[in-house]
Amino acid sequence: MANILVASTPAPGHVNPMLSVARHLSSLGHSIIFLSGKLFHDQAVSLGFRFVPFTGKADFDYRRMDEEFPEVAAATPGPDAMNAICIYCGIDPVPDQDRAIQQILSEGQVDLIVTEVYFWGIFPLLLGPRDARPPVLTFGVLPLLVSSRDVAPFSGPDASPEGRLRNQKETQQFFAMMQPATTRINEALHSCEAPELPEFFIDSAAHLPDRFLQLTAEAFEYPRSDLKESVQFIGNLMPNGHSKSPLPAWWDSLDASKPVVLVTQGTIANWDLSQLIEPAIAPWRMTR
Repeated sequence: MANILVASTPAPGHVNPMLSVARHLSSLGHSIIFLSGKLFHDQAVSLGFRFVPFTGKADFDYRRMDEEFPEVAAATPGPDAMNAICIYCGIDPVPDQDRAIQQILSEGQVDLIVTEVYFWGIFPLLLGPRDARPPVLTFGVLPLLVSSRDVAPFSGPDASPEGRLRNQKETQQFFAMMQPATTRINEALHSCEAPELPEFFIDSAAHLPDRFLQLTAEAFEYPRSDLKESVQFIGNLMPNGHSKSPLPAWWDSLDASKPVVLVTQGTIANWDLSQLIEPAIAPWRMTR
């Protein structure tokens, strides 16, 4: 059986799907090395994996983002915030992520590397010679963000001739808006003695791996006639049926005649609840 390295950004929305992937691979008899932040040591070890912790900037605490990354918390919503979260949470950790991978590869045979779309520390390896690395699979744990002639970044799909002109214009505007992050990631790659990315870094995350497996049905994503064959839709990962979390103390006070709506800002952007949580519950409060 194979020796498989599974690597993930240290946030639950990224780690949990990768633990599910690793658990499945382990059930097939493969040996798993799980690489992530120290906070996830116990979860990985309890599943029987060898755990390797990040060091340096790669090992951040998602629960204290305002302390770990004050630049992100202080960023103005919009382009500034998008660049900040990419730079400080995804790009600056790249050299430490790359060092961890290289160390693991130097210690013994690795037959396959499995990552998730926000783990950009795999870029230096992917930009090197193909025969000098194992195969790399990347899982899309976020909505599919790759550029397309059929889709504009913020305006949705339109494959008409006029729509494709709009899509091209808005895509270039988006690339320009994200130039600070693009510059920063190429600087990080230079520090790893790797070449610059051949295309926009978000596109590279889907296009450089040998296979990119998007965790949804194709019908849930915008149609893209130019999607690369290496991008495949594989549906959802089912949770472990044996794991049971206790219900909160207030659960029985809910009105069973009404639907329950879950609202979340994700696993990282939780320092400013006025972005989504408060607006979502404000109408409900007004009716009380």
